[in-house]
Amino acid sequence: MRAWIAMLAGPLWLACAAEPGPPNVLLYVVDTLRADSLGCYGNPVVETPGVDRLAREGTLFEDVWAQSSWTRTSVASLLTSLYPAAHGARERFDVLSPGALLLSEILQGAGYRTGFVTSNPNLGSAFGFDQGFGDFVELYGRREPGFVKVAELATRADEVTRRAAAWIDASDEPFFLAVVTIDPHSPYTPPARFDRYADGSKSAATGSGEWLRRRDLGPEDRDRIRSLYDAEVAANDEAFADLIDHLRRTGRLDRTIVVFTSDHGEEFWEHGERGHGLALYEESIRVPLVLRYPPAVAAGMRVARPVQSVDVAPTILELVGLPAPAVLDGRTLFAPREADAFASLRLRGHNHLALREGPWKLIWDLTSDKQQLFDLSRSPDERHDVASEQPERTRELAARAADRVVQGERSFRALSGGGTAPRISPEELSEEERTLLDALGYGDDGRP
Repeated sequence: MRAWIAMLAGPLWLACAAEPGPPNVLLYVVDTLRADSLGCYGNPVVETPGVDRLAREGTLFEDVWAQSSWTRTSVASLLTSLYPAAHGARERFDVLSPGALLLSEILQGAGYRTGFVTSNPNLGSAFGFDQGFGDFVELYGRREPGFVKVAELATRADEVTRRAAAWIDASDEPFFLAVVTIDPHSPYTPPARFDRYADGSKSAATGSGEWLRRRDLGPEDRDRIRSLYDAEVAANDEAFADLIDHLRRTGRLDRTIVVFTSDHGEEFWEHGERGHGLALYEESIRVPLVLRYPPAVAAGMRVARPVQSVDVAPTILELVGLPAPAVLDGRTLFAPREADAFASLRLRGHNHLALREGPWKLIWDLTSDKQQLFDLSRSPDERHDVASEQPERTRELAARAADRVVQGERSFRALSGGGTAPRISPEELSEEERTLLDALGYGDDGRP
């Protein structure tokens, strides 16, 4: 194996002792986790000792874009290293294209035992995410007869990680395990012992859908709701730490590539809305990414240059010694690169593109044809739109963003043999899946 030491000019490769066999891979995805909600990303309030320790023992990427601001599209990009137009899972009832090769399929073909433990039906077998996974554990379903309660379906992170640990214990090595925990996704209902960030708030607000849909919330109500989200972040961190400790106790940790990330962020009224799948502002698509693997990845390093979720799969393939397919949109995380990134959103009438080149970020609402341009070095909160001051730059970025979509759709046609994106009807989902998707805001009238 090789040791990576991230430097501004690129990685420095050093030889080190060969490992006895292919490493295991753990891909841990926390649904709806903003990067700035973690201690290792500068949050001074929320306690996240689990991922903070992982960052000290591995490499943290400071500037990471997900490829969309909702789960199915972004995780499809994470697992395929393809932009959304290429893998086809862009809208509510789109199914991941069978022609898109998942990381799981590549690793399974190389002799890995593969497993997926998911608590979000957006990533269920109904939408094609079981490709290449020998074991596919979907942790939502009716647990007693009668009316389906949402609380029955949304499995908490501690139970998800218990199931993940049990799968690891029963697995041969090398293994590839993908884990998706759904908290801190709304509704925000943390265990009581983590509800410690309200700071004396007198607000009666809860994290229920009824409160989250209200339009008359005052500042204290909004702060209270954000504190419940923070509490779920802390609860998830404890569950993640338990899984890492399990790997450590059983002697597997140092021979396992651990990737910690999220599918997207969450808006908390920075641009007038709460939730996700609504826009492509930084609070929606900036996600954490930490990589730990002592034989090849430097400890305690922070990489400032922009990277993307599509870069994760090529990195894992390089670390395990497998070639990456030529069609991938991502590159290894440590490869020299220009500072660019791309994201898109097609959901419930929203049709947006975002392109980043250096400090410049274009957001293009294709429905209204509104284009916004931000200089993130001067306006990291995306409050100062300079599109009218920079018309030529805006046109150039818009042309490049449109070209990314055209290229993606061309790739999709090649992967699918010229077909259209596969879709399912709501009737093809189980009652449990429909109930939970509605509760998570993916019904006709919800806001995730």
